[in-house]
Amino acid sequence: MATPKTVVVVQTTIQSKIQWNFFQDQVSGRWIAVCDPLRLTIEADSSSELRENIEDALQLFMRSLLKSGDFERFLQEHGWQKRVQGTVTSGDDVRFDVPIELVAQRANDPARHVH
Repeated sequence: MATPKTVVVVQTTIQSKIQWNFFQDQVSGRWIAVCDPLRLTIEADSSSELRENIEDALQLFMRSLLKSGDFERFLQEHGWQKRVQGTVTSGDDVRFDVPIELVAQRANDPARHVH
């Protein structure tokens, strides 16, 4: 029997949520979200899939920072703090809890916040 892996949960506390502006493309019907602070763009076939893709992208983004050794510097530069027991290393199986804010965008319409 395989030994179960221990998963380290890193909760990244952000002084303001990461804002994602999203809209549905009128031509393709696909949902698109843009996060300017992280320079990420995500797209999906549905709004629920878009949220899942954002969560997946954030996991990959944070893990790549951890693996490259830039995680702590990135957090400091953005004024973010992490809460974790022990020390996180690039070899750990890590899951990040990063709060996001989805803001609906339409051409010529003000933004609408979605929770």
